[in-house]
Amino acid sequence: MEFVRSPDTHNRRMAVHLTQGVIEFINVEDIVYLEADGVTTRFCLAENKSLMAARNLGQYEAFLTQHRNFFSISNSLLVNLDQMQRYDHAEKAVTMANGKVLYASRRGRQDLCNRLNR
Repeated sequence: MEFVRSPDTHNRRMAVHLTQGVIEFINVEDIVYLEADGVTTRFCLAENKSLMAARNLGQYEAFLTQHRNFFSISNSLLVNLDQMQRYDHAEKAVTMANGKVLYASRRGRQDLCNRLNR
């Protein structure tokens, strides 16, 4: 897990180790959300593309929440706040830019409200 610098420091790419033993380089800004799938992580990207990474969500969460605008809304979902389009507090529903609706846990809902109200 590392960032690859491009000449434009805002456009960073991330190396993702896929389950097939391949390393894919993706633009971090293209990540809509990450979803835990046991010991692997599904990267949901812009344009409805997805990748299955060989590492668990916790490893990506620790890195992305420190260095980027990512936020955990449940134990299994990490969203890119830059890709968030709508949040319904009553329903605990987060609508992403790709139209996907994700649901926060009770704790995730409260933490997200606190984050958004800063």
